[in-house]
Amino acid sequence: MDKLSFISLWDAYGGLLTAVQREITDLYFNKDLTVSEIAEQKGISRQAVSDCLKICKNQLEEYEE
Repeated sequence: MDKLSFISLWDAYGGLLTAVQREITDLYFNKDLTVSEIAEQKGISRQAVSDCLKICKNQLEEYEE
């Protein structure tokens, strides 16, 4: 999924994500922070940020279907 497709789905279905998921995806896709920058800011591992982004992408695609 490209960034534009994700943002379109995020605008439509982002309210169905948890607050933490919305914040992480907003920082990554709208604020253009890197996974490392988000991890440092949130005090979590880079893997946790990556996992969250992957899960959110999958969830948004499922909502669209």
